[in-house]
Amino acid sequence: MQMKQFVQQSVTLFFFFLCLNSSRVYSQSISLNGTNQYANAGNSASLHVTNFTLEAWIKIEGTGVSTGTGSGGVTLVPILAKGRAEAESPAVDVNYFFGYDPTTNKLAADFEDNASSANHPVTGNAVLGSCWTHVAASYNVSTNTWKLYVNGALDKTLVLGGSFTPQSLSNVNASIGSALTSGGTAAGFFNGRIDEVRIWNTVRSDAQILANYNLELSSGNWTRLTLGIH
Repeated sequence: MQMKQFVQQSVTLFFFFLCLNSSRVYSQSISLNGTNQYANAGNSASLHVTNFTLEAWIKIEGTGVSTGTGSGGVTLVPILAKGRAEAESPAVDVNYFFGYDPTTNKLAADFEDNASSANHPVTGNAVLGSCWTHVAASYNVSTNTWKLYVNGALDKTLVLGGSFTPQSLSNVNASIGSALTSGGTAAGFFNGRIDEVRIWNTVRSDAQILANYNLELSSGNWTRLTLGIH
């Protein structure tokens, strides 16, 4: 079951249900113009996470517009985000931000921590092309470790030099293809198509991501999936 409402500048997702198709059919993917279109995923309690895994299939079709996560952070074209640069305050901090650097076409991600609002970014190694590509990012609070993945394969591991927890008290709406402020102002716009977005409130292992990134929903173990859209 799924319901989507499309408008020119945003797509409000009223019900989320992930249904992957191993034959890679993207007829229901979100098409974004890189100028003013995005999906607003709301601010339900399940989207406030500390340990997390973020996933999506993307197809870059144009340059897009980048936006930043603040001092010490990154400037990216957003794929999936909950917050962007704003005041240093728990309610408006970046819980997670996942995108790619348009100057290098490499994946990157960031969050602001719950102690000092400092940024803790990671940048990948692989250069993304214009074909359909599965991308993922995870952060493990116990080990303070970022991991980035491309097509199920581990692309980058970064262990942060300290103990940092993403700011899960952020009340900014989550969004797909852009990043919002607490007032709902969007900045940064993905140009292309995005499909099969997942937000997990757990750290998926290397083996789980590789084994499941191209499976149908009914074929895998999908407990602790907090958002999925096909």
